[in-house]
Amino acid sequence: MESRKKMIYNSLLPYTAQLLFIIFIVRKILNTNNIEKQNILIQWLVGAIVVFSIINFFLMYRLIRLTDKNNELAIVKAEFKNTEALIDLFRKQGHDHINHIQTVSSMLMLDEQSIAIDYLQGIAETYRFSGQFLRLGNPTLTAVVNTKKELANKEGIEFIVKKYCRVKLSKIKPWDIASIIGNLLDNSIEYLLLHEELPQQIYFHVENTEDMKGYIFKVGNPYKENNIDITSFFKQGFSTKANAGRGYGLYIVKELVESYGGKIHINTSESNIEFIIEVGDNSA
Repeated sequence: MESRKKMIYNSLLPYTAQLLFIIFIVRKILNTNNIEKQNILIQWLVGAIVVFSIINFFLMYRLIRLTDKNNELAIVKAEFKNTEALIDLFRKQGHDHINHIQTVSSMLMLDEQSIAIDYLQGIAETYRFSGQFLRLGNPTLTAVVNTKKELANKEGIEFIVKKYCRVKLSKIKPWDIASIIGNLLDNSIEYLLLHEELPQQIYFHVENTEDMKGYIFKVGNPYKENNIDITSFFKQGFSTKANAGRGYGLYIVKELVESYGGKIHINTSESNIEFIIEVGDNSA
């Protein structure tokens, strides 16, 4: 936030200096009765306006570039946190597995086979969701999907992969695909946590398009908000959640998808909602 304020403050200084210079020249023109001097001042004014316009163009371009970089940095930081969470989960699971192996080994050494069998069955039930690591080809997509999968499982949400393929997406920036898929999965997780009465399941699907030049992503979950107009989901600031500051995820997703020439739409049924994204990639 401080860097953003500093960037805005620094960008306003040149505009202020330009405005003061123009006001100074105009006052000089108005206060002189010498026609020749007025013409010279007018030429100075026109020249200054042209030069200032060029300077302003480059300042605006630089400001836009800095804003884009800040947005990209924020997304990358968020995905670093997701990756760290995934690593922590794997580390914890590894530690738990060692403890379980030692416990079962002790039971078998004590000739307690029936207790060991019950113990192993309990472990199998506990870890029924997190046994498969999805390898999706694209490193960023693989990290995001597996992180969200493990986070969902940790909350007791079943992550169902209906179909998947290896994804390249060389034409899409890594932080953009992370933001697109990450936001959709985050929305599903948060919605289910707010509606515990619904089946706690998320559906993920990715496949090649028919022409093999792009990919179709689908993210879905049980849904019951039948009185909400789904066309408003992509409006800036819209949210079905009460949290202040929410309501920008799907707006960002739509903006990013369309910036790459892709399409996004929603399918709903009596009990489910599904977000479908189609994006092209020449390397697919």
